[in-house]
Amino acid sequence: MRCASLMGIENNLDWCHPYFVHRWLHGQFFRTRFRGFQIECYEIRVTESGLVVFAPPTSNESQPIPSNPIVSLTFQLPDRVTVTFNQRFRQVIVMHFVPTGETSCRLEWLTTRILPLGPHLRWTAREPIIFAQDRRLLEVRSRSTSGQVEVSSEVSPPIPGR
Repeated sequence: MRCASLMGIENNLDWCHPYFVHRWLHGQFFRTRFRGFQIECYEIRVTESGLVVFAPPTSNESQPIPSNPIVSLTFQLPDRVTVTFNQRFRQVIVMHFVPTGETSCRLEWLTTRILPLGPHLRWTAREPIIFAQDRRLLEVRSRSTSGQVEVSSEVSPPIPGR
């Protein structure tokens, strides 16, 4: 990826970007598209190895972090982000943003779905569409801002008939 590894980490901890970046592909897009924009409550906690963003939030910060929140985005130093969805099925995406230069990194990833029949692991050499959309967004931001100011970028191609 032609962006600093920290940009990739930040992007995958951003709770709000899926609606704008992952049109017609991400659950948050569909929820917002058909229900409209709504206030979403989530909680952010610093951990010994990084931080975790999860929903629904606990009623009190002194409570432990739930073991199976509906959604969690976890950052572990130095470069790992784990995204976990616990809804109709459990999906886990583990990403490492390995720095390869000041303004470049390599994304290493693994994803699995835990279906009723057990784990489903699929190997592919192709870049998943959602990762390609994130990469395009991050590379545009990296070129246009030099790390100073964020800009809005349209990266999702329109779906015909929508």
